[in-house]
Amino acid sequence: MLQLFKDIIRTIILSVAAISCFSCIMFAQSSQPSSSNQNSQDPNVDSQRAIVDPTLTQEQITELPNIKAKPPTLHQEPRVRRARSQRRSRSQIMKTDLQKNVSDIFSGCGNGTLSIAISREIDPSGNNWDASRGDRWLDVCINDDDLEAISLAVYNLSFGKPYDGTENILKLRNDDRQWFAKTFPEFQMLGRINYMYEDAYFDAKEVYLLREECVKVKSATNDPAADLGLRKLIYSCDEAMRKGFCLELWCD
Repeated sequence: MLQLFKDIIRTIILSVAAISCFSCIMFAQSSQPSSSNQNSQDPNVDSQRAIVDPTLTQEQITELPNIKAKPPTLHQEPRVRRARSQRRSRSQIMKTDLQKNVSDIFSGCGNGTLSIAISREIDPSGNNWDASRGDRWLDVCINDDDLEAISLAVYNLSFGKPYDGTENILKLRNDDRQWFAKTFPEFQMLGRINYMYEDAYFDAKEVYLLREECVKVKSATNDPAADLGLRKLIYSCDEAMRKGFCLELWCD
């Protein structure tokens, strides 16, 4: 009987001890903050969340899901702004270069030059000139210096060496209107511009060919004088081609 009583007392003591241990464990777990609460209290997390929308209140921020990385747009937006700025800079540079490359062609006009015009049709008499329909002067002229420099550049390109003739190349062109075309058959359009006191005309199809010849020579020469004359012609061709017009070089 005594042994039975001892066994009952031991069982009660063990049960009480087990209950006490279990209560301690549960209390410890309930008092420890969860990982989600820790993240919400982390100031770094809050700052990352705030970056998403700077207008959010602290209460709204804590309700947002955890953010472990900054949104990609935060890195992309500055690059986009820089790219647009770079494009504007390149555009401005191109515009400046274009203006610089054109501004010097509007000079050298006067007596003894060929004044360039664009017109709807070739009209040597000038009777059909109609400014209201687009016929106009370009304020661009070809002079002796332009023509001589272009002729020397064509010679250098065709023969692979500078002109070394005893007679001035421009005089050769003036004396024989066919000399240039015969000597340089691949430059038939440029061969029409021979003399400051002789008009030259190019229809809409020939304007394109003239421009091609000018571009070919320009790409092969480093002579500033030839480059200037060729740019005058290229600009004039572009203005004519813009409207599908003819090109006329009139002597003054």
